[in-house]
Parts: sequence; C-alpha cells; structure tokens
Amino acid sequence: RLTERSLTLLTDSGMPLREATDRHVTAVAYMLGWVLQELMPRKIAPGLAIDSPLVREAMSDLGGRETEARFVTGLRLILGTCTVPPNDYEPR
Repeated sequence: RLTERSLTLLTDSGMPLREATDRHVTAVAYMLGWVLQELMPRKIAPGLAIDSPLVREAMSDLGGRETEARFVTGLRLILGTCTVPPNDYEPR
C-alpha cells in the first residue's frame, strides 16, 4: 500500500512513472539507511583530526542542525521538493 500511495502521489503530480519509481526506491533506501545509522553506535574516535578546513566547516554545520531537520532536508532533496530552506523547518 505504501508503494502504491507513493507512486500515485508522484505520478498524479505529473511525474513520469519511471522517475516516480526511482524516487520512491531512493527515498525508501534513504529512510532505511537513516534508521540504521541512527541505531548504530557511533564509531568515530573522540578527538579525530580532520585535515580539511572545508570538511571541518561542513561537519560543524551538520552537527549544529537538528536531526529531524537534516532528515527532512535529505528527503526533500531526494523527492525534488526542497523548496523550504533548512532554517525554516520547524520540527513537530
């Protein structure tokens, strides 16, 4: 039922079935991966040195955002509906 509902919503919005299928499969894989990532214990050693200033800045920004907001932003990017900047996202 979830697959049918997802494909119906995407195709009713004008998306070709192939694209809708690809987006659905990608979104499901993203959600499953997110859940697994959240359930797994962290394996990054404390005090890990990151040599790249750009990567350090990106990691700092990532760590400063709410988990749910990061999830929703990623899902919006996958589904092609990322029209709301992450700063405007309000968790429930």
